[in-house]
Amino acid sequence: MLNILISLLTFVLILVSLFMMLVILMQRANTNSGMGSAFGGGVAESAFGTETTNILVKATKWSAVGFFVIALVLYLLFMSRNQIGARPASNELPDIPVMDQTTAEAPAELPQVVEEPLTEEPATGSAEKTDPLEDILNAVDEQGSGEGQDSGETNPGP
Repeated sequence: MLNILISLLTFVLILVSLFMMLVILMQRANTNSGMGSAFGGGVAESAFGTETTNILVKATKWSAVGFFVIALVLYLLFMSRNQIGARPASNELPDIPVMDQTTAEAPAELPQVVEEPLTEEPATGSAEKTDPLEDILNAVDEQGSGEGQDSGETNPGP
């Protein structure tokens, strides 16, 4: 029964909202511009007479009141429908089994970690470590000093 009432009021709400849009669009704008004149705002006056403005204002007010009242009633009906289905069958709390600590299973044994000391073995044959930047600079110096001697050429001065 409640679902039928909700469906009926939803349909009436849609009709009221369409009627309210039509009434608002039929009204003449105050400055003869805007949406009212764009959709033929003066048509209502020529069709229904000079007192049309008062009738349209009253119709707008009553349709807005009806819209809000129906929307509020629909809200209350939806809330009451949801509360009826959500009520528990009794006031007692449900039984939830609690696991005792004594009956809980022990975790599986973790594997033993063997700690071995790290041994440092040199990657090259020499135990002496040198700076790579020094090696590069020494190589550049050797190439620069022996450059003119290998070819036997001399650079003429300016």
